[in-house]
Amino acid sequence: MTYISALPAPVFLVGYLGATTIARAFQNRIWQAPLLAMMLVTLASSLGILGAELIILQITSVNLPLIQSLTRIILPSILLNLFFSAPIYILMRDLANWIYPQTRE
Repeated sequence: MTYISALPAPVFLVGYLGATTIARAFQNRIWQAPLLAMMLVTLASSLGILGAELIILQITSVNLPLIQSLTRIILPSILLNLFFSAPIYILMRDLANWIYPQTRE
């Protein structure tokens, strides 16, 4: 992501590590509803990473109006992330079940 954007590498590194930390915390607490946990983590991490990107761009003198950034970039990105996360979740769950079949007793 750092190669195709104007943002420094630590923004994505910290953002993705934060998303991983949130996912691990949710995995330990909401293990009965993994789809709900995945949706909440996707929402929180998308909002955090995109918000951090907007703040960094504002600091580096890129003039982006806040309302337009929210309505034209951040909210559609979050909706797309949520929309595509469900099929990816289903594919990854099936792949995990295929690779690591659970034994039935």
